[in-house]
Amino acid sequence: MALGYVKENATAPNPTESLELVKTAMKYSIGLILTGIVLGLWGLAGMALGGWLFWTTPSRTWWDELGALIIVLGFIFFGGGVSTLIQGLTASTAVAHVAVAPAEARLGETLTLHITLTPRRTLRAGPATLTLNGKEFIKLWSGHITWSHTAQIVHQTLTLAETVDLVANQPQTYTAQLTLPLEAMPTFYRKEVLDCKLAFDWEIAFRLRLPGSPDLKEAVSLHVLPQAAKRPIVVSPSAPSLLTTDSLHLNVSRTTSALGDAVTGEITWFDLADAARPRALRIELGYRTVAGKWFWEKRRWEHVVDQATLSPLPSQRQRFTLRVTPESPLSYDGRLYQITWFLRAVADRPWAPDLRVELPLRILPPFNEAPSMLQQPDAHGARQSPLNPSHA
Repeated sequence: MALGYVKENATAPNPTESLELVKTAMKYSIGLILTGIVLGLWGLAGMALGGWLFWTTPSRTWWDELGALIIVLGFIFFGGGVSTLIQGLTASTAVAHVAVAPAEARLGETLTLHITLTPRRTLRAGPATLTLNGKEFIKLWSGHITWSHTAQIVHQTLTLAETVDLVANQPQTYTAQLTLPLEAMPTFYRKEVLDCKLAFDWEIAFRLRLPGSPDLKEAVSLHVLPQAAKRPIVVSPSAPSLLTTDSLHLNVSRTTSALGDAVTGEITWFDLADAARPRALRIELGYRTVAGKWFWEKRRWEHVVDQATLSPLPSQRQRFTLRVTPESPLSYDGRLYQITWFLRAVADRPWAPDLRVELPLRILPPFNEAPSMLQQPDAHGARQSPLNPSHA
């Protein structure tokens, strides 16, 4: 499925803008190169010192352990220096700037992108590609063990040009359009208690293959809102029901609702001679979160967003109204985590097991508006927001 198309491939011969971009690129690349060299030298010195301590001191002493630790730290510094040096060499060849409009987009909306390449020398490169990435992310803690997983949900690539002729100090601009898939989910971040972090991140990544140099890469994070419902949710004329025992009957007006909507229904309790009389009937509206890639990692949480308590009246239908809070998550069935909604009735019996009946619900975005996602980002970088509807 094509993401979009390239609308324009034009140069921008503004000499003032070109000079400023080149100056910025030179400062940036020189800083990266010097930083990479310094880190690499520190790493080599650390590995040399650690190796000397490890081999010249008696075994099974704290000097021996210190030498091993210095070797590991030196290797980390050396690896970081090499990576930074490669980035500096790439930046010294060309600089890419990616601008996305609008800054916040809804699922199904078309984005307009402007990619500006500023080369420092004349060369022929290519291909130049844009990639739309959407990833699930989870991080679980269990004592001293941490599990982190990422699942690539959306990965679509658009080729801007097979070959690009770059002229030194001459910025070149490409304009393209990408459409966010409707069936995906929006930007999402949630933290369950203290032992789980869930997120969904979007980004657009630009890549240009450079001959004889590392590829030029630039990525821009996206803030994606859910698609608003196109029409109000209509109540079905036949209300679904579920009967668990002969004494408890639950009806709900509809099993699909939107954020901020009211969920209405009826509960009926039948007084049987051989059944214990309940003290109260409790109606609960909530959702469950299940996170984890493997079965031994699975974590489960349950949240009740609204509830009502009714007096048990035998054989009488009692109506109730509960509300889905606007800040609640939407229903979602992903690879690494799932969120399912439920409506549950509980007959609280003092001297016998409680009677329970439960109906699954599906929660969608509100009609003609999207839930607010303008919240402060977490250390992970994703903003807190509701989830997208489950895949159809």
